[in-house]
Amino acid sequence: MICLVSALAFHGLIDQIPPKVWIANSRKNWRPRVSNPALRVARFPDDQMRRGVEHKKIAGTSVPVFGLAKTVAACSATGAASAI
Repeated sequence: MICLVSALAFHGLIDQIPPKVWIANSRKNWRPRVSNPALRVARFPDDQMRRGVEHKKIAGTSVPVFGLAKTVAACSATGAASAI
């Protein structure tokens, strides 16, 4: 699920493309092991993984993305926006 700084970029709130793709993962799940693209994994409780999520078509595939309001709130709460 696309979240935090990557979701800010997706929603057009920042001009930069983050050097890593920020993804949300449940605290119970394993961290994905991929070398490309570079990932930054943020852990969230299960209830936060379900609310405020939109599904957007990217290259013909439905991708879960934090909604605009959730993105702004989560970036404020976590301080993730300072990573750009």
